[in-house]
Amino acid sequence: MKKIGIYFGTFAPMHIGHLHQVYKSAFENDEVLLVVSGYDNDRGDKIHLPLDQRLSVLTDFFSDEPHIHVRKLDENDLPPMPNGWNEWSARLFQLIDALDNGPFLATFYVGEPEYVVELEKRFPKNENKYHVKISDRTAIPISATKIRQAPHQYWDQIIPAFHPFFAQTVLVSAEQATTLCQRLEKICPNSGLTFVSADEHPKQSSADFVLQLQAQSLMDAFYEAIDAINEKTHLQLLRLKNE
Repeated sequence: MKKIGIYFGTFAPMHIGHLHQVYKSAFENDEVLLVVSGYDNDRGDKIHLPLDQRLSVLTDFFSDEPHIHVRKLDENDLPPMPNGWNEWSARLFQLIDALDNGPFLATFYVGEPEYVVELEKRFPKNENKYHVKISDRTAIPISATKIRQAPHQYWDQIIPAFHPFFAQTVLVSAEQATTLCQRLEKICPNSGLTFVSADEHPKQSSADFVLQLQAQSLMDAFYEAIDAINEKTHLQLLRLKNE
């Protein structure tokens, strides 16, 4: 009997914890059905990651792994949760049946005890077998909610395919801004921040935010910039104390 692993979520964005669950599903099954769900103006849409964009990113990301099948579950015409479980589950099982006619063993990988209860109540009565596994989220303590609130703080936990949607350009306005940019780039590696000098790029409209530094010395301006970056992005960049 073929084994199919099913993993569903909003994935706004997908992070390393999600990715480990996808691969756990892949290791334990013959095929994986990765279901990207959502609706207009959902939490992904609110950060300029609508459902179709997330679907496109993940389809491309897993395109070199033919046993991982990325599909969309559009919730726009469904009742909102928790009242939409019947309709939502029916649509999910349609996606599974479209992947394989059976017979198969379908295992759902979920992160909430509520999902176990709701899915088990709606298992189809047919030749296929269905099972739910609850995931241990404590092993990789990260959430998409935290990432949406402070993406640069959790940059290395966002899968690279989603990096472009959170990357920001910082315009530095100060004396010797070019030197400051060079050093800030090195002090903020793998953060999703790119620094440009106002001397070389005077149009502030192209930047996501501006560091208007007032310190007189280059060193003090450097520390002022680090403090401002920490406040703006929730990074925790270390620095020396002013003497």
